[in-house]
Amino acid sequence: MGTKESILKMLTKKGHLSSEEIERTISISRQAIHLHLKELLKEERIIKVGRTKGAYYVLNEKRALTKAFGKEFKKEETLTNIDLHEDMVFHDIEETSIFHAIKPNVKTILTYAFTEMFNNAIEHSSSKTIHYQILRNGRTIEFTIKDHGSGVFKNIRSKFGLASDLEAIQELIKGKSTTAPEKHTGEGIFFTAKAADKFSLSSFDKSLTFDNGADDVFVKEEKPSFQGTTVKFTIGLESAKILENIFKEYSNESFVFDKSRVNIKLFAGETEYMSRSQAKRLLNNLNKFAKIILDFKDIKTIGQGFADQIFRVFQSEYPEIEIESINCSDMVMMMIRHVKVPRQGSDLT
Repeated sequence: MGTKESILKMLTKKGHLSSEEIERTISISRQAIHLHLKELLKEERIIKVGRTKGAYYVLNEKRALTKAFGKEFKKEETLTNIDLHEDMVFHDIEETSIFHAIKPNVKTILTYAFTEMFNNAIEHSSSKTIHYQILRNGRTIEFTIKDHGSGVFKNIRSKFGLASDLEAIQELIKGKSTTAPEKHTGEGIFFTAKAADKFSLSSFDKSLTFDNGADDVFVKEEKPSFQGTTVKFTIGLESAKILENIFKEYSNESFVFDKSRVNIKLFAGETEYMSRSQAKRLLNNLNKFAKIILDFKDIKTIGQGFADQIFRVFQSEYPEIEIESINCSDMVMMMIRHVKVPRQGSDLT
């Protein structure tokens, strides 16, 4: 760590320091200390308070709140990113002043989200280059992680034998889907997305965004601009979210991840009416959960076959699984009730 970064770290911990206090801590000459302080003042990273012998230095909060910090890791052709460790990368970030005076709950969420997503880039992307950047302004703090690997959606598509990247996205949002089950549970993206104010995954021509402020999730088509995956995570500096509470919301008494929330509109394609085959795709792997929350936001109506496959066929096969429907229109609720009513001498198709 350089002398200037050491001074910034000391100011982050202490709040304010005189030049004499800095001199007693850093073993270089008084002239060198003053030279570094002069550079930090010129860069507007610190402020000098007072002009007499009692003068001291503090961090420039305005500057700190607009600071960006980033780094790129490049590996030789014969190496892989297995040599990287996400906790050590995050520790390097902590050595800067970008987390100065940040709320503990926000710092905990950032630590979890960054290390989970950076580990994904290390172990799943097969990329020889990983870049990250953290940006803090007056209201939010965000990080971006970018690799140049095969792409998150294509990885899932290949692993599960799916027909399209959209089907891979549909599988991803359920949670517990991973291309490396021997190392991962598949929960990282699910909980990271829940903890963010806004979270997005972009790869090739698709972008998946979770906007928790609007309680919405959507997929966008994009022009292919790069190979690999870009992860972007944003949270407000004044967020009241508690990571433990997010885990509890989707876990049982033994803290086992057993609840999934699925946004139906991501399975609707171009029509509001959905078929039995669409329902089967939606239900794929959801039998891993004890409770399934189906969010029908923005869905005006559903097909009888779709409703029957979920609320009669699947529910009969897995009676122990609780299915909760939320944000239902009158038409959606009518169809759900219709297929739940026992019928004699008829075949619901």
